[in-house]
Amino acid sequence: MSDKRRASNGGQGALVKRQRHDRSSTLKAPVWRLTGHKDALWCCRFDPTGTLLATAGVDRSILIWNIQDGLNTTHVPALKGIVTDMQWSRDSTCIFAAAASTLKTYDLETGTSIRTFRGHEDVVNSVSVNKKGREMLGSCSDDGSVMLWDPRHKRPVSKYDSQYPVIAVELDAYRPLIYSAGVESGIRVRDLRTGNVLYELSGHKEPVSSLRLSADSSMLLSASVDSMVKLWDTRPAVPVESRFMKQLEGAKLSMNCCPIRGSFSFNNRLVGLGSEDGTAVIWDCTSGRLAEKLPGHRGVVHDVEFSPTEMVLATCSEDKCALVSEVRG
Repeated sequence: MSDKRRASNGGQGALVKRQRHDRSSTLKAPVWRLTGHKDALWCCRFDPTGTLLATAGVDRSILIWNIQDGLNTTHVPALKGIVTDMQWSRDSTCIFAAAASTLKTYDLETGTSIRTFRGHEDVVNSVSVNKKGREMLGSCSDDGSVMLWDPRHKRPVSKYDSQYPVIAVELDAYRPLIYSAGVESGIRVRDLRTGNVLYELSGHKEPVSSLRLSADSSMLLSASVDSMVKLWDTRPAVPVESRFMKQLEGAKLSMNCCPIRGSFSFNNRLVGLGSEDGTAVIWDCTSGRLAEKLPGHRGVVHDVEFSPTEMVLATCSEDKCALVSEVRG
């Protein structure tokens, strides 16, 4: 379902106020402003090649963009509800999208749903895809469950229940582990082979609204609704009491602006997170120092997504727009 619309090129000085520097990406312009949605955007995701970006949110549609020239190439309309999260398939042909209490696979060539995953009984808050081995999906919901899926089947492979809503979930890239967190504030790390919780990361005092692993699964970003943002060491054999690395300052979060999500750069040097003040907050992973606060949006920045292949950052916001820009690092 082709619907080609060109994004507006706001220019480096117009959209991101920072010092001039040599071009650091394959983008045809330092910054693209992507417009076309009719309501707030809650999530943006690069495909595995880093050439396509999916955006979605409150208007119940998914738009696919070619980030090299800012063209909208595909439009998936009329999902069942607000798109709370989504992930690409490894071959970039499909999108796994959560809307209301459903999780579906959408074929991007036809723009239609080809599979509905059945099991959750309330809003699905987060979706994750592993990067190695057999392709699997993880999901979590307000019904208190975390589920593991084989994308070829409609029913979950495994289900793990808790008493309270689960807001964020992440699958480890290299090991059979799943991370989950939510209203209970602790981060549970579960072995998918046995179903047992291996350990729990404690330190947040309010609900955890975001989890994201680095590309090599050696670090975990967590953020809670009281603006507490933490980095954790998730390498094997590290004692639980030594896993906390740093607390990151500078982002503003609250229960009223959920979801707010973040990600790591492909080289693990930077980590970014959205913020209630309309900026994308970027930190240096080694020092934990604030590297940049990128402006350009006129509302809450709900998602910050680094390209998997180069130093390019996508952000999406309550202002119905997404920005794709070069970053230093």
